[in-house]
Amino acid sequence: MKKKRIGIVAFDYRLGFQPLTINSALMLEREGYEIHIFIDTPSYEESKINFGGFGDKNITTHPIDRRDSPRDAAPTSGRTGSFNATADVLLRTLPGHGAPLRSLYRQTVSLYWNLYLMFYQAFYNRGSPNEKRNKLTYDFFPALFDFQEKVAQSIGDEYVCLLGIDENGLIAATMAAENDSHERRTPVIYFNMELLLKRYARTLHTKVLNSIERSCVTSCYCVVIQDEKRAAHFLADTKLPQEKLVYLPVSGLRAEYRGKSNYFRELFEISPDTRILLYAGAIEDFGMCVELAEAANNWGDDLVLVMHSPLAPEAIHFHGAYVDMVKRAARGNKVYLSLNPVQWEKLPELISSGDIGLMFYKGKQPNLYEIGQSSNKLVQYLQVGLPIITIDFPSLKKITQGCRCGESAHSPDEIEALARRIIASYDVYRNHAFECYETRYRITDYFDNLLERIRLIE
Repeated sequence: MKKKRIGIVAFDYRLGFQPLTINSALMLEREGYEIHIFIDTPSYEESKINFGGFGDKNITTHPIDRRDSPRDAAPTSGRTGSFNATADVLLRTLPGHGAPLRSLYRQTVSLYWNLYLMFYQAFYNRGSPNEKRNKLTYDFFPALFDFQEKVAQSIGDEYVCLLGIDENGLIAATMAAENDSHERRTPVIYFNMELLLKRYARTLHTKVLNSIERSCVTSCYCVVIQDEKRAAHFLADTKLPQEKLVYLPVSGLRAEYRGKSNYFRELFEISPDTRILLYAGAIEDFGMCVELAEAANNWGDDLVLVMHSPLAPEAIHFHGAYVDMVKRAARGNKVYLSLNPVQWEKLPELISSGDIGLMFYKGKQPNLYEIGQSSNKLVQYLQVGLPIITIDFPSLKKITQGCRCGESAHSPDEIEALARRIIASYDVYRNHAFECYETRYRITDYFDNLLERIRLIE
């Protein structure tokens, strides 16, 4: 009997650090589907996941070479673009963090790109919606355009559906599915992992990306999103009908990891008597990494901060200016930076070598503010039993208070006091963290919602 195929399409996306995408592939394979993952080669090489480690499972990865092009003016995955990110870092070095200048700069840039895009879209306001979308993609994201052409050559009518991961994956999957060489249009399911809302798209490239995403969303079979709060923002922005949504939180498939490794203690020669507060995630401004380093300088001698980046060194280089700021903010032996990612299979061991997991975010954008059901690091902390200290966003306080697995703070200055409260009853918090993972963050509790939609396609 011929296997039923499902394609997963990801571009400029570090698949190896995304539990929901990996676990979805494994769950679908368990249900008898043959999974084919189409991903650009740089992202595949950065992913740090041994796809061959799936053993004899029917999951195949197809790395697609990415053609560099002078027309690629900015990375497609950036929320602000490289120029804006660099300018923001430089403005932060001014006295008082240059807040007034940063505000004026952003307002000026936003106005400029709004006017530019208005005239640019007027130029493209000819032809069918698909033709306009193709022209915009070709001009602004040529590497993505080339990628979808190669995906289109690789898929056939035997595919039940394509799962487009984030905006780039959605665009590539939609364009490949609608390619004229196919006898039928393969249904596309959008895995919306990051909210790219129109009012927060402040550069030309993010505005164009938002515009193309919206044109693709309208033809989706359904949209996977993490919870009702995030869905409310997405629906208000896209005007999609509610029935197109499928709720699937970022969640784990692996069993609890109850071991306790010495990975960071051995790497940085940290004393067994010292507690490690771990930030595991991209070392970027939105994660308040400079503020965390500054707060750690004032902690007692028995507490240290370790920041572990899941990004490969070449990816970190793009954010090098901000990483340098974190290094300058740290004093003495209070802050350690772990900049060498490990394989997906080794992540539980690495994270378990911390004692408390930190989750802090800057700003009130819904993409971060409503992160309680969409955080990779939260699931990874809970899976190994790390109590957590989070920023006091309601979506995170709901977890710390409801599961009693951690504490929430208004600012990083409160971390030390909360850490000592957790340490005083550490085993209680740790057991609640494991319980929270088992009761709220296991993908097996939610996946039938998506599986039912896919079976309806068949």
